[in-house]
Amino acid sequence: MTQALELEPTNVAWLMLRAKAHQLSNDITKAALDVADALILDPTNAANADQLGQIKMATREYAVASWCFSEAIRLSPNDFSYYRNLAKALAAADQIDGSIELYEKLTTAEPSFEQNYLALAEIYIEQRQADRAAAVCARALDNGLASIDLFQLAGIAANLNGDSDAAVAFYKRGLALDPENGGLKHLVNVTTNLSADSTPAAYIINLFNKRAADYDLSVFSRHYRVPGLVRNELLRVRPKVDPSRATPYKLSAILDLGCGTGLVGVMVHGVTAYLKGVDLSAAMIAYAQTKQVYQELEIAEVVASMRADPRLYECVVAGSTMEYVGKSEDCLAAMYKRLLPSGFAILTFLAGEAGVDYALGADGRFRHSRSYIERVAKEAGFDITQIVEEQLETLDGTPIMGFVVTLTRPLR
Repeated sequence: MTQALELEPTNVAWLMLRAKAHQLSNDITKAALDVADALILDPTNAANADQLGQIKMATREYAVASWCFSEAIRLSPNDFSYYRNLAKALAAADQIDGSIELYEKLTTAEPSFEQNYLALAEIYIEQRQADRAAAVCARALDNGLASIDLFQLAGIAANLNGDSDAAVAFYKRGLALDPENGGLKHLVNVTTNLSADSTPAAYIINLFNKRAADYDLSVFSRHYRVPGLVRNELLRVRPKVDPSRATPYKLSAILDLGCGTGLVGVMVHGVTAYLKGVDLSAAMIAYAQTKQVYQELEIAEVVASMRADPRLYECVVAGSTMEYVGKSEDCLAAMYKRLLPSGFAILTFLAGEAGVDYALGADGRFRHSRSYIERVAKEAGFDITQIVEEQLETLDGTPIMGFVVTLTRPLR
């Protein structure tokens, strides 16, 4: 397309095609420039304005994205997809009232389009307005809509309203559509306090694919301390590593389990010659890739990844990962085998009740007791270097306590 555009630089269709190629190659800056050039050449094209808005959403320039979608609406006021994109951009820009107003109008204008109800209900749930979320789900059900996502959101809203029986009933209606749905089974377990050993992969993938776009911003409101705590502990264990110096002054390799969008990776990449990240969520991995701190990224379940990985690492980090792993024996055993002798692991756990190995909390995350962590680590072969209780984050203003755990694979 570049060769073609050298011959015909004002061809709008070709500019848009090259922009798409840049976008698929993750070169978002060049994609944006091509779409902007196309819009200058043809300022009346609503689809091009919309495409530029979507690119700006990917780069988190939400104010610019909102303007692009507004321009698309001005040029083509009868295309509801542009209104949906604007509502999404306003929500991402934290202009919640404007987003809600648009989605409310869209549910009236497109009563059979389920995504409008789902997006609106999710916003109300995030705003802790469970009554309104429940009402939105009820309107969707009254209009004949019925999907797993809708039943899941209706159940979450009912649970937030304190009606656990109604919540379970909604989850079971979803399970009637897909009896093997791990996410819904997990929500039933959480709501009914049933025991479980791990968080289903389907639940994690669905949760974090949805949260990926605004995950980094959301951690600030939670006073999320895990990446910094991991870095500080790494530097305590290996005080001679120096991010400003050459490879001999760095760790040979670090494995980042449950790497998410790369928040821990950003904090440790400067002290290692090689950094690999593993996560179940493709959307989270995509955002991690944009940080350009990893030599390798893999979409996989962490235990399966470690069992298949031939590399030995000097350090394994798992920040906010073990809270989705209840029974931890397999994970720590696999971790031990991935470490070089004298290598070390830094993990964080949410603190649970003393004497209870692990338990599933109301927020869908596992809490572990210190005694269980110590026992499982020793069974895997580790020496326990240190276990320190720290505040990991806050939830609705309440401190969430946990353990920063450092384990060493001994020289034997």
